[in-house]
Amino acid sequence: MAFRFVSLDNPLLQPALAPVHAGALLFMTDKKTIEAALLTAGKEAQLKVTEEGGNNKGKRVETYLKSVGLGPGYPWCAAFVHWSLRTAGYTAGPTSGATVVWRDWAKKNNRLIALQGVKRGDLFGWTNNDGTGHIGWIAETRKILGVTQIRTVEGNTNKEGSREGDSVLSKWRIPTKKYWFINLVNA
Repeated sequence: MAFRFVSLDNPLLQPALAPVHAGALLFMTDKKTIEAALLTAGKEAQLKVTEEGGNNKGKRVETYLKSVGLGPGYPWCAAFVHWSLRTAGYTAGPTSGATVVWRDWAKKNNRLIALQGVKRGDLFGWTNNDGTGHIGWIAETRKILGVTQIRTVEGNTNKEGSREGDSVLSKWRIPTKKYWFINLVNA
């Protein structure tokens, strides 16, 4: 099955993306905002954004990092999630490049959900014992032979699924017990 993201230029999204008045923040329902953020992230994957000039560096990567107040050289998966949300006008959630901060925010705000409840527009992540981790978007779910799989859009990964990769990619993952999931709608 081919996997495509809808363009932000899609006429069906235009009412959701239209400003209320000149200079206003975008006015959208949470669900539409989350969809716009996911589409923004997906567009970065379609553009094949990769690091340039060294580990955790490059023009686009540094744009993501700057959105959370960090400079070049830091892991950027959480910054990528934050950047895509803010680009779409979503203002809830932490301004952080740390995966553990996102998990803790979701726990505090009752936004952690079980794998059985995940859907398009939710976030996935994991946190290792040393405090490192990874976070990204869920674009699609499916079950094959009773095993749930998630199609993701994530930054700072690679084809092997590393948390220290060099690209924005869309990929299929089979979540393990260490994964957690965040629902952002109405957060």
